[in-house]
Amino acid sequence: MPPSYGPASRPAEQLGLSPTMVGKHIRYLEQRLQVTLLNRTTRRQGLTEAGRLFYERCRRLPDYRLLLAASPAYLAAHGTPVSPVELTGHCCIGFSQWDSNHNWTLSGPDGEISVPVNSRLRLDSGEGARRAALADFGILMHAELLLKEDIAAGRLVSVLADYAPLPRPMNLLYLPERWQSPKLEAFIALTMARLWGRT
Repeated sequence: MPPSYGPASRPAEQLGLSPTMVGKHIRYLEQRLQVTLLNRTTRRQGLTEAGRLFYERCRRLPDYRLLLAASPAYLAAHGTPVSPVELTGHCCIGFSQWDSNHNWTLSGPDGEISVPVNSRLRLDSGEGARRAALADFGILMHAELLLKEDIAAGRLVSVLADYAPLPRPMNLLYLPERWQSPKLEAFIALTMARLWGRT
């Protein structure tokens, strides 16, 4: 039975995106696939038959973890925050596709805390945001996988390590004729091993 949902605000909240951005992503998929994925009414949204097939071929991968980081030079000039509320006094690098940019939600020893941040710079490119942090623009929230080499090399420093941003979901989509193909299974195994150290 295809899932059905109310307004886009609920899945948007779960993904940490704005309802508008969720709608844009869905419309982009529909244009790219040249099919309608959702039946939309003013109160509910449900999957079409094409949407159901697309949903069934979406394999869930482990969530990717996020962390906060900044360059040593930025922290030397502005200080290192020791609690989430101190982020409000720092320049933070925003990612424009995430609705939560103006409020970063972190999970720490006392549970979740949402902190309003000052986005000195907002970008729609993950690599651009990383480069901005390397250029001393401020504190960045980004995928741990993409920052671990910079942190290991000392180009960036992890900030508020006891307070982790909420992880993000990741999915793998494949064509129906690829299901259970040896090449697809090998690709999935390689992806899991390279990104998460799993088999």
